[in-house]
Amino acid sequence: MPIDELNFKAMLTRAALLGGQVNALDNRTYSDVMEAVNARLRDRWHFPAPPAGQRALVSDVIELLGSPRLSPRQADRLQRAFRGT
Repeated sequence: MPIDELNFKAMLTRAALLGGQVNALDNRTYSDVMEAVNARLRDRWHFPAPPAGQRALVSDVIELLGSPRLSPRQADRLQRAFRGT
């Protein structure tokens, strides 16, 4: 069952804020964070450790984007909000 619209709007706002934090990282750290996030969201058994000092950020992004209660449309919108597209 999809998340209700009010809670989903809050998730979109949070996704945009987290995306902004990730985008503000230097190139190397950004790449490492996105590699850790993408690997974890794809349920890979072996995923890279988050860069030092970014573990909480990676965890927050994974928790938000990996929500099991999202409809396919909501998941797509949330990804786009996070990526700023």
